[in-house]
Amino acid sequence: MKRFIIPLVTVAVVASLIFAGCARPAPTPTPAPAPEEAETAADVPELQEYIEKGLIDPDMPMNPYAGLCIKPDGSPFRFAIVYLFTRVDWTTNQYGFLKSYLERGGAEATHFDPDADIEKQVDFIEDQITVGRPDGILIHAVEEFSVAPVLDKAIESGIPCFGMDFIIPSENPVPCGYHDFDGVKGSNVVGEFFAKTAEEKGVQINIFEVWGEMATTSAQNRHTGFHAVVDQSPLITVIESGNSHWSDEIAFDFVTDAFTAHPELNGVYVHGGGSTGTVEAIRAMGKLVPPDDPKHVYVATNDIDAVVVEAIDEGIMDGAGSHGSWDICDVGLKLMLTGVVLGQPVPAEVAVPMYFVTKERMWTPEGTLGGCPIYPLMPPGQWDTWPVLDWSTPGSLLVTPQNEPWQMETPTVELRNQYQGY
Repeated sequence: MKRFIIPLVTVAVVASLIFAGCARPAPTPTPAPAPEEAETAADVPELQEYIEKGLIDPDMPMNPYAGLCIKPDGSPFRFAIVYLFTRVDWTTNQYGFLKSYLERGGAEATHFDPDADIEKQVDFIEDQITVGRPDGILIHAVEEFSVAPVLDKAIESGIPCFGMDFIIPSENPVPCGYHDFDGVKGSNVVGEFFAKTAEEKGVQINIFEVWGEMATTSAQNRHTGFHAVVDQSPLITVIESGNSHWSDEIAFDFVTDAFTAHPELNGVYVHGGGSTGTVEAIRAMGKLVPPDDPKHVYVATNDIDAVVVEAIDEGIMDGAGSHGSWDICDVGLKLMLTGVVLGQPVPAEVAVPMYFVTKERMWTPEGTLGGCPIYPLMPPGQWDTWPVLDWSTPGSLLVTPQNEPWQMETPTVELRNQYQGY
């Protein structure tokens, strides 16, 4: 396989107008029982379609967290939830369901969005150490290495810290829920799609790879896992972008520029964070068309989001890695609740293996994660109607760094009383 790295000059476009023009208005939410009123999924009208398709167990409890985050003196546990940013679909939903989950458990939480500014993220944690003093911090790091020292400081001051998505290389353990991008079920599943397609169709696929953030280990692993497969194919070449900084707007510009300068391109792989921008760029060029159309571009992103899943469901995009926010951030939260509220030890890392999302698979039980469909298929913005994911059943897809299956129990009041004696 040949690989070329070229610099791209971003052409300024009003991408936000394009995104706004292509986006479909969100449906008006239908009132549903609050989690404490809806005992199981069967009680929630919005979930009946999923139950009928076998995607959600009707007996799945809606609020196993009820009363969990209350201390013996009746006061709530207090947590600080620190995001990477909340300006894209992936992270907007991350904020929404985490807020819903914590409120269901009776916790008080401070949610902070640094908008990808590492200095703001570090300053917020410093404030939590000196003033906020939460019972735990759950973080989606802007940059893993830069945030590690202040998390070490927080841990050494008595505030346990936990991670989502990005593993923190700190001196003290920061247990994390994540996707093992350069592992056996990571970004290689996206590479396998391209390699298999090129071989089966006998076509040359020239891929434009959109980088996320080169300074992060996560982006480097997304690159490594993908290339572990495609580098073995003589039918694949790759051109790499510069830093998109996980931005839809920058990804839009990168893709537009690349396809203009290199008309031989007929494939795109996105590390993540710029998936919507990439899809809209391909759409704007008139190349987001079904596979049997001669203009079809093979598009397979690492991330799932609402626009990506809609395009896959319409049959105009090939597929995506199952890197969504719901599964790994649910695991990150459970690690914190288990460690802080239940007082039990947890693994340093818990991975949710990825799969390749296709039109055929995502509406089947084989396409579920933690007992529910992938998050873009769920009622948009109605996070109180989303069940708490269940990783305790046999065959649930969680593994430790030793690649051993790990059955994570959902923290409950009963477990808290058992472990903590109240």
